[in-house]
Amino acid sequence: MIRKMTIHDYTRIALMATLISVSSYIAVPLPFSPVPVTAQTLAIMLCGMLFTVQQSFVTLSVYLLLGAIG
Repeated sequence: MIRKMTIHDYTRIALMATLISVSSYIAVPLPFSPVPVTAQTLAIMLCGMLFTVQQSFVTLSVYLLLGAIG
C-alpha cells in the first residue's frame, strides 16, 4: 500500500534534489582517464538508500526538471 507523502517528505525530496545538484560540481580528475568522477554518483546512491522507490523517483524527476528548466 502506498502512503501519502507529507510536507516532511517533500522537504527531504527538495533537499536531496539540491544535494544532487550541488554534488555534480564536485569532481575528482583521474590521471588515466579524461572523464572525471563526480560526487553526483554518491548522492544518487544515497538517495536510493534513504528513500522509498516513490520518493526516489520524485527526487530524480525534480532534479531532471530543474535541469530542463536551466
